[in-house]
Amino acid sequence: MYKIFGFIILGLLVLMSACEEVPPAIDFTVPLTDTSYVVSSIPAKQDKVVLIEEFSGVTCVNCPGGNAFVEDLIEKHEGRVITATLHAGSFATPLNISNEDFEIEETAQIDGMLGVTGYPAAAVDRIQFAGDGIAMTSPYSNWEAATEQQLEKTTPVNIDLSYEYDETENILKVRTVLTYTEDIQGNHNLSLFLVESKIIDPQLSVDAPGGLIKEYEHNHVVRDMLTSSSGVPVNNVSIVEGLTVIKEYELNILESWNVDNCAVIAFVHKTGQENEIIHSSEKKLNK
Repeated sequence: MYKIFGFIILGLLVLMSACEEVPPAIDFTVPLTDTSYVVSSIPAKQDKVVLIEEFSGVTCVNCPGGNAFVEDLIEKHEGRVITATLHAGSFATPLNISNEDFEIEETAQIDGMLGVTGYPAAAVDRIQFAGDGIAMTSPYSNWEAATEQQLEKTTPVNIDLSYEYDETENILKVRTVLTYTEDIQGNHNLSLFLVESKIIDPQLSVDAPGGLIKEYEHNHVVRDMLTSSSGVPVNNVSIVEGLTVIKEYELNILESWNVDNCAVIAFVHKTGQENEIIHSSEKKLNK
């Protein structure tokens, strides 16, 4: 009798233990609009835009050099290269005089997903270039070579971005229209960054007197994502020429962010074993 009772108690404990297991992460991102259809009139292809995801941190003394190098690439290829700065890792810990903490959950997740091993690092369209990892450290010349390589490619999808901003409620609504200009194989995801520039906050620097720039201008900082860190599925059917996908998302804008210095970056990327970004687009909120 006691033995049977003991088995019952043991079974209950096992069940209770099983109930405490942490389930896999669930994406709760819900679009305001999510629709798709096929058009017969195919628009002209947009020029491919390259996205450089730069991994940085306020205590990384070499990161200002990486920032400057990427800015030069943007200027050199105006309209064809855009960037987002993701603060993550040990160098992202704020200084004791910092006003900001730039690391967010999503930037940390992407940092891990792309296997960042040093800072500064840059992922150019999330491709693996010249035997290096997806997130490349020095030499910066590899960042430029990878960018030049990607600029030679075309894109099978057009991205059109628009937005509405409710100043009273501080709610930003972003509308993305994806139009495929050719048939392709595979599945794609859509990711959306909100970035802010002209943020003045301290930054360590190997080139600064005393190793500190108290009023450093941080640009293209990822403040939040309107999608999950891995993006949201674009298609659950075959991608055919003319497929048009419309998705709308909203985000609460914090009062500490300057909307006039913000922009939305949308990018379409492969899923599965490949991470490559096939096209990107940026929309500044002050224009």
